[in-house]
Amino acid sequence: MTITGIGSNGEGVGRINNFTVFVPYALPGEQLDVTIQTSKKNYAIGKIIRIITTSPQRIAPRCGLYYECGGCQLQHLSYDAQLKIKQQQVKDAVERIGKQKNLLIHPTLGAKQPWNYRNKMQFPIGMDKKRVILGCFSQGSHNIVDTRDCYIQKETNNNIANAIRDAVQKLGISIYDEDKHIGTLRHIVGR
Repeated sequence: MTITGIGSNGEGVGRINNFTVFVPYALPGEQLDVTIQTSKKNYAIGKIIRIITTSPQRIAPRCGLYYECGGCQLQHLSYDAQLKIKQQQVKDAVERIGKQKNLLIHPTLGAKQPWNYRNKMQFPIGMDKKRVILGCFSQGSHNIVDTRDCYIQKETNNNIANAIRDAVQKLGISIYDEDKHIGTLRHIVGR
């Protein structure tokens, strides 16, 4: 299949036999071999088996946890291309939802430094055997990916998260268990 756009969650969008397919980590212009993982009435979700034609905007993600963590969706896309995608998403929303045609949508203003920009941190906290873990949920699940250095968080937030993880482990503070509905600590928030 050929990817023709990006969905609201950063997944590639294309069509197979006139049926919409969302493919995580796929980029516009890419031709792919895809396997369908989930099929619904109006769409399907696919998984990349092989990239036949690679987008020139595809880059290696900075974060080693990117493909297992659900905190970021577009690290595999160059920053300039991300800005163009965001501009297009605004244009699409104005036209589709706002029913406004031919409005000027200015280019998205990029950050001088596109890393460590997020000033609010909200991480779930959990246990992996007897070890305290803290980070982001894996995409589409409540499995926590333990994160010590999140590239989109301000460094202060990473320091807070790591200090709390260590203190909770050392002090034996109870962690909330979603299955048993017991425990105290469920999320860490910092700003």
